[in-house]
Amino acid sequence: MREPSDTRTKIQDVALRLFVEQGYEATSLREIAEELGVTKAALYYHFKTKDDIVASMVDTRLAAMDELIKGDPGTKRLGVRLFESSRELTARCEKTRRIHLFSRSTTSLALESRK
Repeated sequence: MREPSDTRTKIQDVALRLFVEQGYEATSLREIAEELGVTKAALYYHFKTKDDIVASMVDTRLAAMDELIKGDPGTKRLGVRLFESSRELTARCEKTRRIHLFSRSTTSLALESRK
């Protein structure tokens, strides 16, 4: 498994803080970049979208859980159940994100057709 770079970790930390403080929808990549003191292009090098940032946070946490499961055989059964639950949650989040994107696209098309 590849270790996340320090820059990616900083981006995740700042993004999470802003998402909690302002809400996901109200936080822009520009705001995240400004908070980090980097250009939007520099941020874009690591993550193309806010969804990519969130997905990386989930992946990081799932990888940590996987390491826990591998490291302690006594907790393996519980760890496996937690890991499977996390995977299911991730899949549900992805489905919700797709529905949200579809809904936004449909709304945009409807608004365009009214013009």
